[in-house]
Amino acid sequence: RKAFKQFEAYLEQEKHIARDDTYEYCWVVNMSNVEFAFLWAAFCEHIGLINGEDAVVPWQHIIKIFMNRNGEAFKDNLKKQYSNPTIQQDKEIMRTAKRKRWEEARCIINKIFYQ
Repeated sequence: RKAFKQFEAYLEQEKHIARDDTYEYCWVVNMSNVEFAFLWAAFCEHIGLINGEDAVVPWQHIIKIFMNRNGEAFKDNLKKQYSNPTIQQDKEIMRTAKRKRWEEARCIINKIFYQ
C-alpha cells in the first residue's frame, strides 16, 4: 500500500494523473494507454506481483480506479496495448517495441523509488 501511494503521488506530481471528483476514488490518466500499461507492469514487477516481462499483469486492480484521458474506462484496452505496443505486425519489431517500453517504464519506477 505504501509503494502504491508513492507511485500515485509521483504520477500526480508529474501531472501524469489527475483526480476525478465525479467518483469517490478515481484518477484520469494523462498519458498514452500504452505508456501507462507498461508503467503499471513495471510497478507490479517492482512490488513483486509479477516476475519479469512475460508474467501475467494484474490489470483488474487498476481498471476500477483509473480512466483514460477521455474519461472512459480502460476495460481490456491496457492489456491489449501491453501485448501489442506497436501497430506493426512484424514480431521482431513488436519485441523491440516491448523491450523499449519496459526500459522506459523501469526508468520511471527507478526514479520514483530509488532517487
